[in-house]
Amino acid sequence: MTPEEQRAAFGSSLVLEDGDLVFEPVGGEWGLRELAGLDNLIQALELRVLTPYGSDVFNVLYGLDYAQIFGSPDGIARTRDLVKLNLVRTLATDSRIGEIRDVVFVDDEESRLRRRWYVQVLLETNSADEIALPLVIGGLT
Repeated sequence: MTPEEQRAAFGSSLVLEDGDLVFEPVGGEWGLRELAGLDNLIQALELRVLTPYGSDVFNVLYGLDYAQIFGSPDGIARTRDLVKLNLVRTLATDSRIGEIRDVVFVDDEESRLRRRWYVQVLLETNSADEIALPLVIGGLT
C-alpha cells in the first residue's frame, strides 16, 4: 500500500507525545508535527484505550471501561477476562478495524500485583494489514 493509499485508508492527525502536541521546524517556522497512515491508526487506537469510557462529551461510547475492570473486587482471572473483553469492545468500534484476532497478556507476577496489565492486541485492518498493538492497562508506575 502506498503512503497515499494509507493516508486515505487510515487518515491523518497531529502527533501526540505523552498527551502533548509536538512542534517541529517547518520551512523556517515552527509548526505542528503530523502523522498519517498506519501510524495515525496506531495512535488513534492507543488514545481510544487511554480514554476512560464515557468521558468524551461528544461520544459517550468512546474509551475503555476502567471502572468495570478495576472497580471490582474479583480475582486476577476475572480481571484478565474484563481487560480482554473491554479491549475487544473498545478497539472493534473503530471503523478501520476489520478483526481483533487475539489479546495476549505478556505480564509477570509483579505487574499483576500492581494491577498493571501488559497486553499485545493482534488485529487486522479493513485493508488486511496486520498490527500487533502493545498496550499497558492501568496500574501504578
